[in-house]
Amino acid sequence: MRFDTRFGTVFLLLFTIVGAASSHAATWTEQSGDAGPLPINAQPTVGNGALTQIQGAFLSDFDIDMYCIRIDNRAAFFANLACLSFSNPDLWLFDASGNGIQLNDACQFGQTNLTAALTPSNGLYYLAVSTSDQDAVNNLNQPIWNSPSVSGARAPDGPGAPGPISSWAGVPFHQGSNSYTINLGGTTFCEIALPVAPATWGAVKARFVEP
Repeated sequence: MRFDTRFGTVFLLLFTIVGAASSHAATWTEQSGDAGPLPINAQPTVGNGALTQIQGAFLSDFDIDMYCIRIDNRAAFFANLACLSFSNPDLWLFDASGNGIQLNDACQFGQTNLTAALTPSNGLYYLAVSTSDQDAVNNLNQPIWNSPSVSGARAPDGPGAPGPISSWAGVPFHQGSNSYTINLGGTTFCEIALPVAPATWGAVKARFVEP
């Protein structure tokens, strides 16, 4: 048996596979073009271990992205993203039934934050991000939160509270950037990823080693 001149590539391939899997283990990137705006079509995050970041982008100013997450350490929970005073995405949290939990539509010290103080318990939640001036409404088209706000994170305070959310209303404010990164703490993935069979020496040998 002799080794192909590409033998060194074997170790580079294995290193790349392992490295890529570990480097993205805690981050969810928006899949299939767009996350839906409601619990019925929200995008489930899928993985293992802690979920510490969600990355996505708005397709338009009217776009609203909602993700299914799990809070497994309520006391340590937070969600935040960078914002500008003139262009700040809003963060929303709903429970497993779609009822409003908390909203922050104010940019303070360069961040929009959701906190543990308004999170009642561990469990499954829906985390949404939207452009400014959009409103979550119930099935009677009543806003679940009054708008606008400059007070930071707050529980539902509108005539449609607590929900559940049925749709969105309002005319969005133009964003300066379409991409966003939500940083998270005290959270795990909505769904556990099925184990993937690792690359075996036999599979690599079949590709890179000649008899």
